[in-house]
Amino acid sequence: MTTSQPPVIHDDCICESATWNQNGVTVAGWNGRGSSLNQLDEPLGLFVDEDAAVYVAGTLNFRVVKWASGASSDQVIAGGNGEGNQNNQMKYATKIIIDKNGTIFICDHMNMRVQRWFKNDDHGQTIIENISCWGLTLDKEKLLYVSDWKKRRITKRPSEQITAGGNGQGSALNQLFYPCDVFLDQDQSIFVADDGNQRIIK
Repeated sequence: MTTSQPPVIHDDCICESATWNQNGVTVAGWNGRGSSLNQLDEPLGLFVDEDAAVYVAGTLNFRVVKWASGASSDQVIAGGNGEGNQNNQMKYATKIIIDKNGTIFICDHMNMRVQRWFKNDDHGQTIIENISCWGLTLDKEKLLYVSDWKKRRITKRPSEQITAGGNGQGSALNQLFYPCDVFLDQDQSIFVADDGNQRIIK
């Protein structure tokens, strides 16, 4: 008599023996570059919610759009009022993250700010100024971790605590060189895409 072992499932709920399809399925865009509601233009920021809706920062469309699962066009949920620095505009948004309440946090890179848009609002609020933000994430306590591209560091907000880098530009293990994204795992360990050093550092 033989017995099969149950599959090993990790904290991320992905089975250890899981495999993925080798061919992808387009879920947003694919109608050429443009500004119509079924088009994207340099999509850099991406977020997927629990309902499989896809949120995209259309960098050169100066807006964040939502593509519901199976939709053929998007819905503008932030920006969409042209390039600019007003609270209903953005300029080169690079990263977005959305909390459980539907509040959107946006790295508005060329405006040197992080904006917060509450659900269904027609404008955002600048919550961090004078920062060369490229990536951001939220921890379990809804505190922001933001990559500061020019200052070569990751800071925790609103306390401004430096959590990675901050020791000048370099390749030492306590330094960063153009940190472009940040991620927190379930243990609150910080992973940084350290672009200038061609590495991912924990």
